[in-house]
Amino acid sequence: MAVRIEREGVVATVVIDRPKRCNAVDARTARELADAFRAVEATIESGESFEGAQRFAGGAGRHGAPAS
Repeated sequence: MAVRIEREGVVATVVIDRPKRCNAVDARTARELADAFRAVEATIESGESFEGAQRFAGGAGRHGAPAS
């Protein structure tokens, strides 16, 4: 799998782990991300928040595609 969820206490971090592809998001990775975010969202209790990432992904997700 290209996406995993790391948990530390009440903090959940969704990680894209495709270093050979510069963490590019292809169709499979997009589905895995959506599943991971739904899984994390299902565990959020009243009063907790969902925050964005400090780093993201690059590239087109196609083998040999130039980075933009």
